Amino acid sequence: MNEVINSILEAEKKAAEIVAKASEESKTRIIKGEETAEREKETAVSAFLDERKRVLSQAESKAQAAYDEILNAGKARAEDLKKSCAERVEDAAKTVIGRIFD
Repeated sequence: MNEVINSILEAEKKAAEIVAKASEESKTRIIKGEETAEREKETAVSAFLDERKRVLSQAESKAQAAYDEILNAGKARAEDLKKSCAERVEDAAKTVIGRIFD
């Protein structure tokens, strides 16, 4: 009878050791999993920020190119207007002088 009791106690002791060992392994795996998840999150965030910078840089370049194109077109129109006005100023001045002194 003592042998059976000792066998049961020994089996319970081994079961407790197995449960304790499994619990420790579980904790270790959870910690490693959390660390892996955190590293992957940091990698994803970093990749997102890099992509964001790249896209913003492209958008800024396109916007600057569009701005420069509009500005240059405006400058060209202003020059054309100045030239056409300069040609007309002399005729307008002659007309005004003619009306005043005639």
